[in-house]
Amino acid sequence: MGTYSDPRLAARYDTARVLPSKTVEMWMETLVEALSQRSVQRILDLGCGTGRFTAALSDTFSCTVIAIDPSDQMLSQHSGTQNVSWVRGRAEQLPLAAESVDLIWMSQVFHHLTVPETVCETAYHVLRKGGVLAIRNGTRESDRDLLWATFFPELKQRPTRAVSRSRIGEVVLGSGFQRIFTREIDQLFVSSYEDYYERIQNRALSPLLEISDEAFHDGLLRLRRWIDAQLEDQPVYESIDLFIFQKDT
Repeated sequence: MGTYSDPRLAARYDTARVLPSKTVEMWMETLVEALSQRSVQRILDLGCGTGRFTAALSDTFSCTVIAIDPSDQMLSQHSGTQNVSWVRGRAEQLPLAAESVDLIWMSQVFHHLTVPETVCETAYHVLRKGGVLAIRNGTRESDRDLLWATFFPELKQRPTRAVSRSRIGEVVLGSGFQRIFTREIDQLFVSSYEDYYERIQNRALSPLLEISDEAFHDGLLRLRRWIDAQLEDQPVYESIDLFIFQKDT
């Protein structure tokens, strides 16, 4: 997860990756539905970044949240939130006691993990019996239709971090969890093409930091030309998968 220690990315992350409030609400409603009235009294937001979902998790479940991220730069961008403890730490060595949380939320984290098996074993250890691990993540399947990626062909020449749905299932189930919910979700990302261009221009997506400046600017020009050629402005949606796994009761 070293890319997210880059101060260039951390400083732009909130403005470039912020989701519309109704999209965040949609994710929380879907999570509540998937949990089927399970009791949630303490949440771990693992790989919280700048806290994009942290406050929503606390508000939705009316409980405390421990927000953990390995990047000081990302943590420094969060705004103060009641009932939240912000902690620098690594997913492989969580500073939490065994069976101390009811829900672990991992948003766009799984594909950054070097040894996901270790992280899932650690998550299992800190979850209470009947607790759940919720993984919100793009996959090879859902990433196929990402609009921005089509304008940066240089990305295809680099090793992909994307993981398949089957790989996520294999790793988590291998750690002793049971799968209770899986869904591909279309989320509203931005309300217009112009807003989309501004987001991509900020270069806050980690793959865009891994190509040359020349390749980035060439891709940005392709995107600009494509937007200018559209007859009507449109909102942009993206597909992301949600997986819910439960620790044995």
